[in-house]
Amino acid sequence: MKRFGLTAGMLLMATTSVSANEIANFARSTFDLSEWTREAHTKPLNGSEGGLVLILNGFHPQTTDCLELRWFTPVPSVIYGIAFLNEATWDPSLDGEIVSVSIGMAAVQLDPNHTTVQQGRFFVNQGDRYYEYLFSPPGIGNVELYFEGGLSASSFREVFFNSNQPSDPNSNPDFSAGAAPLRFGFGQGFGFFDDVVGINLKTGIDNFSLQIVHELPVVPPACPADFNGDGFINLPDLNVLLAHFGQQVEPGTNGDVTGDGEVDLLDLNRLLAIFGTACPE
Repeated sequence: MKRFGLTAGMLLMATTSVSANEIANFARSTFDLSEWTREAHTKPLNGSEGGLVLILNGFHPQTTDCLELRWFTPVPSVIYGIAFLNEATWDPSLDGEIVSVSIGMAAVQLDPNHTTVQQGRFFVNQGDRYYEYLFSPPGIGNVELYFEGGLSASSFREVFFNSNQPSDPNSNPDFSAGAAPLRFGFGQGFGFFDDVVGINLKTGIDNFSLQIVHELPVVPPACPADFNGDGFINLPDLNVLLAHFGQQVEPGTNGDVTGDGEVDLLDLNRLLAIFGTACPE
């Protein structure tokens, strides 16, 4: 499977590593809002809710084009703005189990009156749940550089919006094969308290990159009970199954019709149900 990303006018293609895993790259250094899904969430303080996040094209002399997250709140709130790269969606059941992810970006302080870049947040959305990886970046002038490599599912913790329910550190996204699709993106969260209510804050995001190290998806054989490859389900295949009955084998081989890595009654029953038939073309 190939994944593509456009960065600095160059085409990035998923490359194959020297190990059994593969690497898929996604990157953006210039921004088109049509490529991103933007979301805003508020988490109330003291029982009140409010606030707004506008995500639009911004400009900064050091980066030229960037995504601008503009914040405003009339009441005490924590406001989260999240942008997911539409292309950076991963379906483990089709694309393979995720081994690790590496994410990077540059955050630009667009508002000289406020220090708006406080902490970086990389987000994963799976179903109706959101997970974040939070860290403080090193500062270089008014540009903050973020890069975190080799993150696993346990690196992300669930974050709850629109309630006072705390994050659950024991709840993580599911990167395993067969899991629900995941979306990857970045975000920022800011707390507005009584002394800063009613102000605008602006942050620009540039040079977003995501790398997914993943296992190759398991492709089931077209004819799982044909162990000798002659195109028929017959006595030689039954003999293979019986010779390995009760054993653990490499999935899909040596009598394992179901592909679960074990040769048992379920495999025997499935083979006998189609015994004497030809494999589909």
